Amino acid sequence: MSILKDKKAFFAAVAKPEVADVEIPGAGTIRVKALSVAELIAFEEGLKDKSDVEKAVALIVATAIDGSGAPFFGAEDAAQLQSTLSPKALTLITDAAARLNALSKDDAEKK
Repeated sequence: MSILKDKKAFFAAVAKPEVADVEIPGAGTIRVKALSVAELIAFEEGLKDKSDVEKAVALIVATAIDGSGAPFFGAEDAAQLQSTLSPKALTLITDAAARLNALSKDDAEKK
């Protein structure tokens, strides 16, 4: 690993979030990303008074992206995700998102 020479190089390097592709059996692959600190703060602030399932779905909405890096889901998709995702799919996606964002699964569901 090399030492960065200036802050421009640093910001260019960290501007690209780490991603993970999650295979959902019978559905295909969904990509999740690491959040920026600002995105993580906003995500955590939105968790107040939510059930564990609502928190897990919020993590999916916050981290799922399409191939170009744009959000895959919006807040308007939360109810449909809750009513259609299997527990296995929910766990596969939230586990990957929690790993990328240095959250344990328990941390993501308790906040």
